Amino acid sequence: MKEAKRAIKKHNTNDFLKRYGGEVITGHTGTNIADIIVTRTVSPKVKKGEQ
Repeated sequence: MKEAKRAIKKHNTNDFLKRYGGEVITGHTGTNIADIIVTRTVSPKVKKGEQ
């Protein structure tokens, strides 16, 4: 986690993401806009026997 925070602080996330296989390559868009939003959804745990 410290390495990720350091990469963000130094504005060098590309090298960090490449190193760990997290790089996203979108291809040519024809604009200077390159924003991407990633969300993570976590489901609540279901107790055994419930569904």
